[in-house]
Amino acid sequence: MFTICCSGKKIFILGAKTLQILKKISTEFPVHCCAIHPTIPNLMVYAGGMDTKAVTQTMHVENTFKLFFIDIAQDVKLGNIQAHVGPVHGIMFNSNGEDLISCSEDSTTFLFKIGKNLKNYAFLK
Repeated sequence: MFTICCSGKKIFILGAKTLQILKKISTEFPVHCCAIHPTIPNLMVYAGGMDTKAVTQTMHVENTFKLFFIDIAQDVKLGNIQAHVGPVHGIMFNSNGEDLISCSEDSTTFLFKIGKNLKNYAFLK
């Protein structure tokens, strides 16, 4: 599987061999990046946010720059991480899925130590 993210508030998940769209996910905000977890089936994280020009011309909108974790199969948000104050343009898990890195237009990069068992991570209730 791989993903295509777009500013049209959608994520497309495609089959790697067939290039057929397997799933379309609608979001509340433009999506600039997403990553599928390398070892946990159906777990994906996505982020993005409003265009920088729109951010400076409008009021702050809650949840705009969070990293959202979603169960692809069930279309359920599992939790989120608030780290950036600007649009997020890059997210990636390391090869074993224990670390997640994100980068943003706010000139920051964050490394999250998720660990082996994502269920123990702080954002999950």
